[in-house]
Amino acid sequence: MKLIIQANKNFAQCLHHLMKSIGAVLLISLGTCIPLITQAQETPPFVINDKEDFGNLVRDYLLENPKVIIEVIEILDQQAAQNQAQEEAAIIELYSDQLFNDKDSWAGGNLNGPITIVEYVDYRCGFCRRAHPVMKSLLQDRDDIKLIIKEFPILSEESIVSSRLAIAVLQLAGPETYKNVHDQLITLDSPITEEFVNGIAMQIEIPQGELENKMFDESVDSVIYSNQFIAADLGINATPTFIINNKIYRGYLEKDELLAIIDEG
Repeated sequence: MKLIIQANKNFAQCLHHLMKSIGAVLLISLGTCIPLITQAQETPPFVINDKEDFGNLVRDYLLENPKVIIEVIEILDQQAAQNQAQEEAAIIELYSDQLFNDKDSWAGGNLNGPITIVEYVDYRCGFCRRAHPVMKSLLQDRDDIKLIIKEFPILSEESIVSSRLAIAVLQLAGPETYKNVHDQLITLDSPITEEFVNGIAMQIEIPQGELENKMFDESVDSVIYSNQFIAADLGINATPTFIINNKIYRGYLEKDELLAIIDEG
């Protein structure tokens, strides 16, 4: 419903700008042509008496030239996209340290690479799972990329538990162990059970009770809340979402699409 309302608002705005734009064109055209007609035919000039006359004139013009509406809408859409990109770039700059130098999120690839990709991930997101081998292949092929994973559980309770487990492992056992657990979580098809958490604790040689306590520690809460807060300011509400070259790309991207974005700078 919100999308429909927003679409109607956008269309109404487009028509408003359209009426103003076409009105200006018509007035200029009429102002140029009418004296010539008057001189040639010696007839009284055409006068727009009221708003109704003007509205009818615009309506007739649009009916005869419907492509004008499409052209104006396309221009307005382009302008809106440019404005949105500029606004997003400004917010990214505002949070640049938290996004690109975050000590609470896992970073892999070339940590000193000139290109940084930030990926917002939900472990229960099907498209995040599709993106996982793509990102892995990208890091294998390119040695100039740093990848930062932002835990962003938004789909379900299972998502939240998974992110809590991953963050707890990162804080207790470090980035290499986190990467191993991350790979397991992103490919897990079953629910997160106590047995699964116990198995992770055994893998990383940490008592299960300690791992479970860490999962609900304030330090883990802080990471999730911080990610959610910044995402809200950036208008990120779905996964996967990528930040590349100070631009936001929402949704799954194929490897060739990622490479094209990276290389265009």
